[in-house]
Amino acid sequence: MTARLRILHLIDNTTPGSVMRVVEHISSSPALAQVAQQMVRVVGRGEVLPHCDADLVISHLTINWRSLPRVAFRAGHSAVPICHVEHSYTEAFTAHNVPFKARFFTLCCPLMRCSTGLLRSVRLRGAG
Repeated sequence: MTARLRILHLIDNTTPGSVMRVVEHISSSPALAQVAQQMVRVVGRGEVLPHCDADLVISHLTINWRSLPRVAFRAGHSAVPICHVEHSYTEAFTAHNVPFKARFFTLCCPLMRCSTGLLRSVRLRGAG
């Protein structure tokens, strides 16, 4: 019997909405359940990310200046692929909700680069 892949989803927003819908959809997939064991870990504000025993970590965490120290998680899991799914700062969000785009990108782009620079991949949900 082949060992199943261990996938850890990290979330910090448990309010009903897009993040929870996506995580629930992925974690309840019968096809994925055949090849992977999925775990969901809720990380509170200011909480240090836990050491994990996973083959893949999928971050659904909110990226902001306050949570930037969480990038240290990468150092303790250098061999584990970490993928970040961005649920908030998408192209559609920016087009519809950001009146001063130049200011937004001046503040947001360096933050995103700092936060995601140590990840292996970043997925922008809803961005074309």
